[in-house]
Amino acid sequence: MEGNLERADKLFSSLDQSGLERQVAPGRNRLVYLWGHLAATHDRMLQLLGIAERVHPEFDAIFLTSPDGASTLPPVDVVRGWWAEVNRRLDAALNELTLNDWLGRHTAVSEEDFAKEPCVIAFRF
Repeated sequence: MEGNLERADKLFSSLDQSGLERQVAPGRNRLVYLWGHLAATHDRMLQLLGIAERVHPEFDAIFLTSPDGASTLPPVDVVRGWWAEVNRRLDAALNELTLNDWLGRHTAVSEEDFAKEPCVIAFRF
């Protein structure tokens, strides 16, 4: 995960406000929206894996359940700080997980379902 985060950090940190406002293709999402979407997804991973409480669950409505342009986005410096905090916490926790942790139940699977089929990975957000 570190390599991908480093590449994403390099891309997003190299862009100013106007660069982050560019769409990835005509009529598609802006880079700042995609950045927030990735941060929101990583934020959910904290809770899904039972690592920690989420940093900004209120951003789900902006970055996960609504399309780009449907809401006012937080300022770029807020997204930048959130991205850094979420990924620092997630990376540190992932590096501490044991094999048993990786093979264990995550919070989106009930104890009953896990007991029935422990090898099935189910992501139910």
